[in-house]
Amino acid sequence: MKHLLCAAALSLSVFPSFGISGASTLTYQPIVNLSTGTISPEYFAVGDFNADGKPDIAVPDYYGKTVSIYLNKGGANFSAPVVTTLSIDNTVGAIISGDFNGDGKADLAVATVAGNQVTIVLLSNGDGTFAVQPPIPGSFGFLSGKVADFNGDGHADLFLGDDGSPYLFLGNGDGSFSQGTVGTGTFPGEYAGVSAGDFNGDKKLDAIAADAGGSTGVGSLDLFPGDGSSLGNAMAFQPAWFQNPQSVDVADLNNDGKLDLLISGNNAAGAVLGNGDGTFQLAASQVTLIYAPSGTPAAPSPESVIVLAADLNQDGHPDAVVFNGTLGVLSLSLNDGNGGFPQTQSTSYTYQFAADSYSVAVADFNGDGLPDIVVSNASTKTISLLLSVKSLTKPAIALATSATSVLVGSPLTFKAAVTGGTVTATGTVALLDGSTQLAQQTLDGSASAAFNLSDLSAGVHILTLTYSGDGNYTAGTSAPLNQSITDFQFAIAPASQTVSAGSAASYTVTVNGAAGFTGDITLACSGLPARATCNTPAITVGAPSATFTVTINTAAATTARNRSPVGLTYACLLFGCVSLYGLNRKARTSTRCLWMWMLLFLLALTWGPIACGGSSKQTVPGTPSGTSTITIAATTTQNGITVTHSSTVTLIVQ
Repeated sequence: MKHLLCAAALSLSVFPSFGISGASTLTYQPIVNLSTGTISPEYFAVGDFNADGKPDIAVPDYYGKTVSIYLNKGGANFSAPVVTTLSIDNTVGAIISGDFNGDGKADLAVATVAGNQVTIVLLSNGDGTFAVQPPIPGSFGFLSGKVADFNGDGHADLFLGDDGSPYLFLGNGDGSFSQGTVGTGTFPGEYAGVSAGDFNGDKKLDAIAADAGGSTGVGSLDLFPGDGSSLGNAMAFQPAWFQNPQSVDVADLNNDGKLDLLISGNNAAGAVLGNGDGTFQLAASQVTLIYAPSGTPAAPSPESVIVLAADLNQDGHPDAVVFNGTLGVLSLSLNDGNGGFPQTQSTSYTYQFAADSYSVAVADFNGDGLPDIVVSNASTKTISLLLSVKSLTKPAIALATSATSVLVGSPLTFKAAVTGGTVTATGTVALLDGSTQLAQQTLDGSASAAFNLSDLSAGVHILTLTYSGDGNYTAGTSAPLNQSITDFQFAIAPASQTVSAGSAASYTVTVNGAAGFTGDITLACSGLPARATCNTPAITVGAPSATFTVTINTAAATTARNRSPVGLTYACLLFGCVSLYGLNRKARTSTRCLWMWMLLFLLALTWGPIACGGSSKQTVPGTPSGTSTITIAATTTQNGITVTHSSTVTLIVQ
């Protein structure tokens, strides 16, 4: 029984190395069994032995001298075993993993069984093979172990629980260890489960061990306070219901910043809250039972129960994994966030493995971001995997526009957002116009994206946003977004008109707005024939269509009379002579004067009309006859964007 108990702590020590993030409800595939051939797996360890980011499994042969590595090829598919043989005179027992030389690859520490019991370090070569190191000086082997930095030097240390005493070995950072100091405990003890944490709030790591009692029949929880370089004398506790604790794990169950405990023993498991000063709430009324098939914990029982802490549903609260190896029953209990486990006695998450199973561990083997569970069984020579099935969250996918209606050619910004879960969505989003993809982008750190477009054609576009999905969210599509790109077109009738010079030609202009266009339009004519003008009205479109009249005026030919310059000069001279002669008084009284007046009178009668009335006529041409192609352009400007459309008509002047 004691070997089964210690396996919990051994395999648990690797769990934090593998990031798990994701889902909500618990769903699992049918149990998958990995045959170990002739090897009888009791203990095993989980670690990334080839540094590819996927957890692998190390299985020592409890009845032999080998350690077999099953490399995870992805999706919980494993390679054939890569075997390392130890030169020892006994067999291999317990095993734990950690990076002991700081090269980023998980190494192993194995305990030998019977005979010369020691702890041996295996340093990973990165391909599933290992370099076997000499035994750690002063080591004796172990039943349970925890890898942590107890002296704060940045190197992995080992706290090992044995059948008799716990041990502390301080890592030197190169894969070698020196023996540290551990104070007195409840010796002799049966330390089948160990863990570590700062239980008294002094920022120094403490160690805790579950002493099942062994031959004494009386067990306890032993807390070894750390001082930054060693572990002091144990403070022994006997929690109600669990006087013979078999395994222990550490987590903040009620989210108060103080470390709490999950404990198993007496064929039961429960939660014990910490006070933050190195003490715990151990009274029967304070202990929360998580697993007790008979309703209450039993007396010291031959059944072996292991308890682990893991956030199974990824809600940020540690849940409880309880494994009765004797019966092969796995029970999963979800934490309500306050340290309570309301589904404890009626959990639907119960799974049956082979009886007399041995060790249990939790890690993400299939790479879906959720915890999977692995169990070993020496009798069936199998490693059994309970693989999670991720229940993806359906996200809210939003698409918004900077303006629901704009003139064609206007710049637009479409904002995309994917929300709805406890983690930030990743992946890509694509903007679609109907079934045509306009653009695609990768979501930023806030699960958003922006599309800037200015080339959408006129009309009403039905836009949607598609999301690719990721490891936490399903793929999906946003609600449709109606985007109006306004514009106008116009028609002119008739296409041709024939007029005589001096007449007007009227054309009917019909403006048709697209996608709800409204606004002012300015008309201008070009290509007019000489002496023709174009009258264009002011246009405001406020409906789907509007009708206006454009008038082109032509000019008729005109005739003008011009005075003769010679006649005018003669008339002036004749007039001047007559005037001067008339001013001579002497001449007025003479007979000659009479004849002179008569001559001037005759001259005036003869040349006066010619001189004064002499002129010529000149014709001013109008709009010339012929055919002209006239372009009528319509222009609108909105928000700095100008759009012009034009059409042509024919004008025939006769």
